[in-house]
Formats: sequence, structure tokens, C-alpha cells
Amino acid sequence: NGRSTVSNNGLLYLEAKKPYNTTWAMQGSTLKVCRDDTVTVKATWASVNNPCTLNILKGAIGGLEFGNLFSISGSGSGVMANTFSQNAYYRAECLSGTSENSQYRMYTNPLWVEIDSTDADSDGVCSARDCNDADSAIHPDSAETACSDGKDNDCDGNVDGADSDCGGTSS
Repeated sequence: NGRSTVSNNGLLYLEAKKPYNTTWAMQGSTLKVCRDDTVTVKATWASVNNPCTLNILKGAIGGLEFGNLFSISGSGSGVMANTFSQNAYYRAECLSGTSENSQYRMYTNPLWVEIDSTDADSDGVCSARDCNDADSAIHPDSAETACSDGKDNDCDGNVDGADSDCGGTSS
């Protein structure tokens, strides 16, 4: 399934999520986002017995990679956020010592981030962010003003009476 890690020094995995979604995508999967969205990336590690330097790399397909370094051991997680304007990927590696002489290593498969430029209802919000891309009146920038239409007009997960914009209590 592509969600594997190669390691002789514990467990390491990557997850990412969109700013408008609470679901984390795992390494080996593709996360679709809108241009200029900020994506949160989390590396989690466990049972790292030999301290190593974790490098979370972001790269453009066919381009350069840029990394963020963390010194890790034991168990924990690290979070970073990036804005996307082109298709890219994340991957992580954790090496003890130098890359040529590293005795302990961990590598993850990539997590792909794809820019979605589809806007089926022409409301200016891409399909990855729009909760109903078949209705141009429904999108995250819309107000929940039609409080009895049975729709989530502002894509906040609350419909009509449950929406705080309509006097309800949002969850």
C-alpha cells in the first residue's frame, strides 16, 4: 500500500492534513489541496534506541528537495507547515552519524501533495476545499444565511439550526 518504513532503529511515519480537514493522510497516499493552501505535516517516531537526525524533506517532482532537521530519540512527533503552489512530496529519513557512515537508519515512502485546480461550479473555490462543487452558492467563503434550506452553505460541517450563524450551537 506504499505506507511502509524501512528501519533498523524504531518506527517512523509521516502524515499530512489540509487546513480545512481533520483527517490525516498517511505516507504512500496522495493529498489533494488547492493552490496556496497550507499543509500540516507530522512525523511520528517510536522506540528510537539510537539517537539520529530526522530530516523531513519536501521536494518538487523533478526538482530540488529542501529539508528540516530534528534531533530525535525515544518516542515523539514533530510538526511543520508549508504552503503549496505546485505538486510536491514529503519523505523522511533519520540517520545516525553521517549518511556515508550511518549505522542506524529509518526511511519513509513519500507522501504526495497534488494541487487541485478543478472548480466544477465556477465559484472560485477548488474542488479539494469546496464541500459541494456542484452548487456555486455553497463554499467555505459563503455565509450561512439561508437557515432553513437543509444545506451546509458555508462548509463548516453544520447545517441550518446546528450552525452558529443561524443561532445554533456549532460542534
